[in-house]
Amino acid sequence: MILGIVRRTMGEATDVQRVLFHRPEFLGRPLGAITHHAMRLPGDWSVAERELFAAFLSKQNRCDFCIACHGEYASQAGDRSLVERILSDGVAGDARLDAALEFLTAFATGPAAITSRHLDRLRQAGVRDEAIRDLAQIAFAFSLINRVADSLEFRVPGPDLFARSWPRMRDHGYRF
Repeated sequence: MILGIVRRTMGEATDVQRVLFHRPEFLGRPLGAITHHAMRLPGDWSVAERELFAAFLSKQNRCDFCIACHGEYASQAGDRSLVERILSDGVAGDARLDAALEFLTAFATGPAAITSRHLDRLRQAGVRDEAIRDLAQIAFAFSLINRVADSLEFRVPGPDLFARSWPRMRDHGYRF
């Protein structure tokens, strides 16, 4: 029933929606709660920055579905040219964002790659410990989601589908 409503309002259900609604009590609701916490609870990072971090980490993990989805969400919420530059070059030109991108790159590499140098650089750029925790939660959530999407070979729809779904994601977040 839920997928029928999605089809009527958005034109098609994405693979991620199919997975989340298949057995929502098993994966959809718990994963939605983890993701919503990381992406939408109040904190120092804006919604646009959080979506950008999800897209950037997804690029490090080579998850095409999440790069397309969260790259479009970040563009809808913020500055499209900044999103494109960061996804292309890996550099924002802003000390706070660049420190976060370096942390996310290390996170994608594996636990041993994250050092105190990453935390020091974030703090020197003015990032509070609470925001570092939020960044780590985003990295964890999308490291998991990227692997689910790739292992199930999610089809990547065009950016127009993600653009149409943005108002709901903006207003309601990741609660499923």
